[in-house]
Amino acid sequence: MSKNIKNLVPCLSLALLGLISASHTASAASAATPLGNTVSIYQDWGTGYCANVTVRNDTGTSVTWNTELAVDGTVYELWNALDSGTSGTVTFSGVDYNKTLAAGASTTFGGCVDRRPPSTAPVSATLASALNIFADWGSGYCANITVKNTATTPVTWTTKVAIDGTLYEVWSAVNSGTSGTVSFTGVDYNKTLAAGASTTFGGCANRSSSDDPGGNSGGGSGSTKTIMPLGDSITGEPRAYRLKLYTLLTGENYNNGKWQYVGSQTEPYPCDDHGDCLPANDLKHEGHPGYTISGIAALTNGSLDTYKPQVVILQIGANDIASWQSAPVDDLVTQYINLVKQIRTRSPNTVVYAAELTPMSSMIVPPYYLDRAQVVQQFNAKMLPKLQALPDYNSKVFFLDHTLTTSDLRDGLHPNDTGYQKFAQDVTHVLK
Repeated sequence: MSKNIKNLVPCLSLALLGLISASHTASAASAATPLGNTVSIYQDWGTGYCANVTVRNDTGTSVTWNTELAVDGTVYELWNALDSGTSGTVTFSGVDYNKTLAAGASTTFGGCVDRRPPSTAPVSATLASALNIFADWGSGYCANITVKNTATTPVTWTTKVAIDGTLYEVWSAVNSGTSGTVSFTGVDYNKTLAAGASTTFGGCANRSSSDDPGGNSGGGSGSTKTIMPLGDSITGEPRAYRLKLYTLLTGENYNNGKWQYVGSQTEPYPCDDHGDCLPANDLKHEGHPGYTISGIAALTNGSLDTYKPQVVILQIGANDIASWQSAPVDDLVTQYINLVKQIRTRSPNTVVYAAELTPMSSMIVPPYYLDRAQVVQQFNAKMLPKLQALPDYNSKVFFLDHTLTTSDLRDGLHPNDTGYQKFAQDVTHVLK
């Protein structure tokens, strides 16, 4: 029988990786056992950080878990859990595939946090530079705008821009409309500017009434090819493989240099520790940390309709196996193949690069109590022949074979820097 355990009562232990402190409330019948709180930052840029939290069930029965954490800042991204708020003491609970833990089982969730305090009052900032159009194809264009705080105190900025045409894409800002004079405000990670600081946002607009944003009606040398990275945290965590792929494709002059990432998500940290950065017009993607195959399938039609990608790089399925196997392997393979079919049916001109799962470290996971490393191998072995059986295989559907090994993982699940470099190289070997 499963029971609901409020705040991870003493028999549950929690190991915390990151700058978050944990607390719980003991039940009336038992004394509190201290929770482990080990600081191990896997990404910290001063004004924010990303952390993982591992919850382990040390009771003798299965439990439905939740826990309270005192967050140092404001949560702006979360995977593998649900939260009750974004700051202060926040209650986290499991999602469908990990909310119930068998005796002795564990699960990991995580998030990213902005340490910067919000401004006490919104203040209008001034534009430090004129509109900078970096791509123009006649019927439309893409531009960046830099906002600088000329005040002597921190401000929450807004600015107005006269749009020549109709906006169809905006990054690093929130817009009040799509045509005429449009107000723009910052998003979580850039809405507050220190005195003298600046930030850049941008967007693309159509000058004509064409329903093909950016002139992407074809894949010829004269048009911009749109690429949608679609998947879970291996696509959506900070930069993931996308920065390294950008560097490789730029070096190869892919599609004569005319290509662009698209999607509903915006990369908040475009630069890595080596000083390499994604440009402002390549911050978009459709990577959703914590999502399963079914979760991505639920949002795919809307993303295809909105962004009309010519290429989809599909990497999904890890969260169906990593800490809780959501279905038998054969069923997961069927879900994956159906997702590929869904993309092809909804957007017949889109080419799909369907990736096998990246490797995972060995760990027994419920509810089937199989080794996830072996489940990944079984999934990949069963998925490929079904993919090859599709009528448009090797014309509109291509297999993306990975060269990563478990030595290329930073936490047994996500690729490390070398792993993402291999991932990007694997993509370039098949991308047409």
